[in-house]
Amino acid sequence: MAPISGGSAPCGRVSQYYNPTPQSWQHANTDGWLNAWWTAHAAQRTGNSNGFTGAFGEWALGEPDWSCQISGNENNCNLNPCDNQVLNGLGNGTQQAYYVAHAISNLHGYIRGLEDAFQSSAISSSYDQDAIVNNFWWDDNNWDPTVLKEVLGAIGTILGLGAAFAAPAIATEVGAVSALYSGATGAANTAISQKDITFNTAADMGHAMSQFVLAGETAFISLNNALMHGDGIGNSADIRQVLQNGRWVNITDMDMKKTVHTMMSMMQSAMINYLWRMQRVFILGGASCGEDQGIGGTGSKNQDNIIWWCDNKGKAWYLFYWQKHANDQDTADTNTDNGWIARPWGSDRMGNPPYLETTGGSGPFWKNLNPSDAVISSVKAYQVAGNNYTTSTWNKRMQEIFSTGVNPWSEGTAMEGLWTIPVCDISATVGSDYDYAYKQYILQPYGYNNKPKWCGPICGNDPSQTIAFYQKANFGKGFSHPFLDDCSEGGKTWDWQTGDISQGGNVVGHTVHG
Repeated sequence: MAPISGGSAPCGRVSQYYNPTPQSWQHANTDGWLNAWWTAHAAQRTGNSNGFTGAFGEWALGEPDWSCQISGNENNCNLNPCDNQVLNGLGNGTQQAYYVAHAISNLHGYIRGLEDAFQSSAISSSYDQDAIVNNFWWDDNNWDPTVLKEVLGAIGTILGLGAAFAAPAIATEVGAVSALYSGATGAANTAISQKDITFNTAADMGHAMSQFVLAGETAFISLNNALMHGDGIGNSADIRQVLQNGRWVNITDMDMKKTVHTMMSMMQSAMINYLWRMQRVFILGGASCGEDQGIGGTGSKNQDNIIWWCDNKGKAWYLFYWQKHANDQDTADTNTDNGWIARPWGSDRMGNPPYLETTGGSGPFWKNLNPSDAVISSVKAYQVAGNNYTTSTWNKRMQEIFSTGVNPWSEGTAMEGLWTIPVCDISATVGSDYDYAYKQYILQPYGYNNKPKWCGPICGNDPSQTIAFYQKANFGKGFSHPFLDDCSEGGKTWDWQTGDISQGGNVVGHTVHG
């Protein structure tokens, strides 16, 4: 912007720089100017109790209390440049000083908005009131606190993603995104680790999730205060990397409630993911979406009953739950007393509308969650790291993804790695000479009398892959042969626990695997 001649401009010299843009920031070489200021005023920064913003506010605005800390003072980051004698008296430095102060104030307002949105007690208590555990957990598997500890890392990653991508204007600014993500993730993990959280019972889970939400509020306070103080965050970045290229000089008001709502949906997804991970919930897929390859079919894909996803390669992926004790149901066939396949517990309460609601059932419902997203997210994770995708993998992958300028936040609860349900990929089996019985019953619909027959190593057409899948999907002690019913009558049968291949009651071979 061309300077206004003379000294009579309203508000003084600074008025000619109003309405800044990233382009005007860059044209003025504000990044270089800030780096030079940072070095030249190192003593003032380190000697000021409020660090960088305290020193900068005093130098540029004549306001020693301009700390921009979240500390109960609502006015400690207000920017009033009009007729500010100190700011207008900086000569050629007025432009860059105003840009930096303006960006700092916007960044502070952004993080404070996230923190304010997390203060809602209604949000945090909803995890207890909505009874997620009671509606998505039904099993007699051992309650496994070690599996649930993965939730801790997932929550930290979610908070980091929210901080980094809630402002669309900076989504493509790799340096700013990386700094905010790593800083918020680190702050969240620290805040969560300080909570007294146990997972000894199912009831503990809902209470713990409400504590995670409160930890999110603490994390955003810590992130803001560290940035404003000039401290290093995350991967040795500081506020300069966040402000880089001027993306914060014209950030407009954003719907923080929408951002936090997305985070809540992701947190709920993470919670349900790990509840299902402790049960016999799994994904079977890799065959044609047309169900025309001789392996069976679901029969009702066009209805809301089957939870599935057809990927961009025309491959179908289905979500199942192996339910034990079918003979406890009045309509069950007594021949299926070892179990049957169904929707995962609680998945009928998800979606808009939820399947349970369409059939006359009553709530609670989670209409903000799409059960198909569990399939999409899990399959993406599987294609990256098999069934060994952890929260550490997720954290690393998110950094890799957004370093290329891609915004994973835009995928919502379908983003890679938010869900990590075990996957059995049968694409290699479909296209092979499957030498075991009942290939035509590999894929079956939900129902008491529709249990699939997996008479051989169907995952990857490989014994080792199939064994690893069974283990991840909790088909262990007490559930050793879930899909072998009647296999001995139809031909060859493979026992995944012993490696024996049988036919007609005789062992005719053996698989060797690690």
